[in-house]
Amino acid sequence: MDWRSWSRREKALLRDLALMLAVMLVVGVYCLERLDTRMQVQQRQHLQALAAYLAEDGAEYLSAGNHVSLGVIARKAVELDTVATLVVRDMQGRVLARSGPEQSGPAPVQQAAASGQGPVGRVDVWPAADTAAREGVEAGFVLVVLLLLALRVLGEIMRRQLGAEGSGPEPSEESDEPDASPRPESAPSPRVRVGLRVEPDRLASLHERYTRSALKARLAEHESLLDRVVTLYGGVRETPLDEGARVLFSDERASEAAFQALCAAQVFLRAARRVGSADDKRAPAFRVLLSADNATRVGIPEHANTGVVYVPAQELDGLELDQCALYRHEDCLDVNTETGVVSLQPVAQLVQRYQHLVATQADRLAAGHA
Repeated sequence: MDWRSWSRREKALLRDLALMLAVMLVVGVYCLERLDTRMQVQQRQHLQALAAYLAEDGAEYLSAGNHVSLGVIARKAVELDTVATLVVRDMQGRVLARSGPEQSGPAPVQQAAASGQGPVGRVDVWPAADTAAREGVEAGFVLVVLLLLALRVLGEIMRRQLGAEGSGPEPSEESDEPDASPRPESAPSPRVRVGLRVEPDRLASLHERYTRSALKARLAEHESLLDRVVTLYGGVRETPLDEGARVLFSDERASEAAFQALCAAQVFLRAARRVGSADDKRAPAFRVLLSADNATRVGIPEHANTGVVYVPAQELDGLELDQCALYRHEDCLDVNTETGVVSLQPVAQLVQRYQHLVATQADRLAAGHA
């Protein structure tokens, strides 16, 4: 799979998914922070009530100096899930009973213990970290995010499926009548078309030297190769090679159609050099012209170099090929047309990240053809 082409085709869907993910992350972080704050408040209120109860229960033992009973109270309190450490101190701050590890975190919940004679000490309670509840909430949030993203993808698939099923012409109520004329197919959405003109070298001379059947036989291998390249890049053949093959590529954007056409041309030219017998010095060479379908029809001059893709200079900006191709400006050709002189700009090669892909595809096509 060509991930670059796929990402360009699915740019709108990927943008929607990224936007949904960003919004859900912002909302999720905000909600988790609010939930964490509320849980901390509730936990502190619970510990405050627990500390008050323990202080009241242990006041008598503090007055009597009963360390054993105070230790039992501390151990029983730490067994609760909400308590990490409990310390009982006298009025001088000396520790009379402790249960739980040393704490260096936030300040504990403190509650003074008083008997009938007045204050006799205090109880310090440190809360236990409630990670299980938070992890459960985070796991639920991640599940909801994934579910929403999956629903968005599923909705896009259903929309495309329904659009494909509903794109055909609807049956007419008058179609059952004998004299009813057939309805034309519904017009497709507007798409930009870019054409390739693939022409063998010295085509006029070949027509003079060969019969039509002999010329077709001579170009048969390259006809088959061109068909495979056109299929690979989603083009449509209009004419065979012995007439100067014309191939059309269409897309919603001119830059995408031009990029597909340029890649197809480069793959064909590279693979064509490897097709045929190695000792056949008469193996045909080709030159290619890439141009917008609605542009001025330009012919390829006989003195143009073979193995090269030419693009009319006036179309370079509209086709937006500067981002993916390098040119040989010194080899520019001028061609006379009905509307004036048109400069043909030869493409030197694709940029590095595309050139390697084109070379690999050409080698595989040539090897598979052989």
